[in-house]
Amino acid sequence: MSIPTVPEHSFATWRALRWFVLFHLALVLLVAGLFLYDRELSLLGSTHPRLFGIVLLLYMAAIFVSGVLLLRQRPPPVDQVAFALFVDVIALTLLMHSSGGINSGLGLLLAISITLGSLLV
Repeated sequence: MSIPTVPEHSFATWRALRWFVLFHLALVLLVAGLFLYDRELSLLGSTHPRLFGIVLLLYMAAIFVSGVLLLRQRPPPVDQVAFALFVDVIALTLLMHSSGGINSGLGLLLAISITLGSLLV
């Protein structure tokens, strides 16, 4: 009698990854909306607004690529999470820098993203 095994990439894994990508999409759309809504009063991009805008566009593109990779279910989920975390660390650090550093509060988003990624891995 053999013990049934769970497939390495089960439906639950892909579903959790889908939620992770949707979280990133919601995050980047919220940050973009706040950045574009009221640029005079916003802390977002206050130090280097051009850098903030460029990084935000590249971050959106990376999330789009993540979504396409998710739909194709290639590469494996662990690699997709590693890619997402790599992009998050770089993008959120640059967004935080262009918004005046740690006082901007964007560091919390980095902590949330790393926590979610750790749970998925």
